[in-house]
Amino acid sequence: MVPCLDRPTAADADLAQPPPPPSSGRLEKANSKTWLPASTRARRRTLSSETDEHFALTVEHVAIFLVGDHTLITVKPSSEDDASIWQAVHRRLASTYSKVRHNDANFLLYSVLDVIVDQMTGVMDDVRSYLMHLEQQLDTLLHRFDIETLRDVHSELGQLPRVIKPTRDVLKSLLASRDLPDTTKAYLRDVHDHLNHILDEIEWQFQMCKSMTEEYRDAKATQTNYVVYVLTIVTTVFLPAQFLTGVYGMNF
Repeated sequence: MVPCLDRPTAADADLAQPPPPPSSGRLEKANSKTWLPASTRARRRTLSSETDEHFALTVEHVAIFLVGDHTLITVKPSSEDDASIWQAVHRRLASTYSKVRHNDANFLLYSVLDVIVDQMTGVMDDVRSYLMHLEQQLDTLLHRFDIETLRDVHSELGQLPRVIKPTRDVLKSLLASRDLPDTTKAYLRDVHDHLNHILDEIEWQFQMCKSMTEEYRDAKATQTNYVVYVLTIVTTVFLPAQFLTGVYGMNF
């Protein structure tokens, strides 16, 4: 599983669908065909401070088949955002002095994974900026802050590690495989490190969501306590008058 988060382009994206069961992370071979378990690509809604759209991440799957040293096959459902990944790969192939053009399919496998992880990094940077915007809103609006938006982000971030961690296992298997040359493994190790950094970033953002949620709850609790305090004072002030009115208003 290689989750790839594309930059925001789809305004009509739905909530993320549950990913398929995580793969074992093994690199398997059958009839000299090495295949990588289905990778995942996700796109999200535009993260704009001026929109009230529902925050969501969607997951798409990319199957990658490495056939020997000269053929790499990628399979993925068609969507409007396909171009972003493949254009990045094509740009590398179009360069005259590109390493992709002067290496075998193993290096092309690295290039595809690298593009996916790079786009994932870009999306996580956008999510971080969006959380910063929500934090400013929380400080400004406080009691009028839309907590549901924060809950949406928190929920989506909570699903990402379950999708990304199997990808890290696949990369570990690739690094341990004897079928790949050491030169390609050196580049794959860099992708593996980037993936670890992304997981750390997701954890940081997840904790930030929890912290903001607690801050909102504390603010609401403080507001509730203040209302109770005011009502108690009002009751204390008017209670003697009510008592006297009740006493002298009785018929003896």
